[in-house]
Amino acid sequence: MLKPSARTNELVRYCLALAAKQTDVLLHAVCFLSNHWHGVVTDPLARLPEFLERFHRCQKSRAAESPSPTPGGTSIDDVPTSNTTGGVAPSYGGGIGGIGGIGGGLPGGLTECPAGGLFASAEVSDLAGSAKEGTNGKVRVTVTKLDEERPYELQAPADLQTRHIVLHGAAQEWRLDATIPGLTSELIKVGDVLDFQMEISAGYIPLNKVLNQVFGLFTPERELLLFGAHTVGYTPTPDLSFLGLDVSDGGVACGRGSYGGFGCQYAVHNAHFSAPGMELDLRPGHAGQLGNLLVGVEAYQAVLSNSGTCDDSGRSLIVGVKTAATNAK
Repeated sequence: MLKPSARTNELVRYCLALAAKQTDVLLHAVCFLSNHWHGVVTDPLARLPEFLERFHRCQKSRAAESPSPTPGGTSIDDVPTSNTTGGVAPSYGGGIGGIGGIGGGLPGGLTECPAGGLFASAEVSDLAGSAKEGTNGKVRVTVTKLDEERPYELQAPADLQTRHIVLHGAAQEWRLDATIPGLTSELIKVGDVLDFQMEISAGYIPLNKVLNQVFGLFTPERELLLFGAHTVGYTPTPDLSFLGLDVSDGGVACGRGSYGGFGCQYAVHNAHFSAPGMELDLRPGHAGQLGNLLVGVEAYQAVLSNSGTCDDSGRSLIVGVKTAATNAK
């Protein structure tokens, strides 16, 4: 049973705050007991499964760094997950799901995906909140601000930085938050005049409306400097054509189960990229060179099975940045 201690409180507060910041889940109240916990949350962007995944991933990382935070009791990682209610999010219950999730082992003989891998993110918002559907097309922008910070994720490499880039257009400003391996401070600077293009469309998670986002930053000569794509839906393959790239399904690589007892099981797919004269195959969690772009895939998966309590869908998270190297394949 989990034993109260100052160390336990520190880990719980840190991991909850970290997961909430990363997913925009709003925490109203939490209560940890000896063998489970309760939370009241609002999930405005339908990212509750990701919140729980990141929360438990943080717990595992912290537990691995130090001895058990609760002498005489169990590690915090042994505590089952919560029942969560409130806001948009429905109520669920259950313990921490392993690779089998609620529904048992993975079907079709799929092997469990290895833990860890690439850490990356890229998202654009306007200064009043999230970017809105319909903000498509190309805009000439000026970089007016650029901040850097270490990413909060514990397993992120020590040299990885999150870039907060403010772009000012003729009638609007955007904030680009990018944590992309290979993105250096020399690539984009304050005062640079660039072309920014973003395509936003409706995604899908049962019970919730979400938005898909694909964006790119180009030089005025139309050279791609960096891009990001985050899509959610039954077929989460993003359309990268306006970036001069194509991505297609490279086949199932492995599988994984749910976190938090949501009954979701996922088939993790390889991603096949192509551009004129070049091809690249990547498994999620890896990066590779496609011409002068370092492309990384953090997620590319579809829901494999659903026990009836899975409020989730497939998702992809793909990023890329210009580098000096070339490696046509």
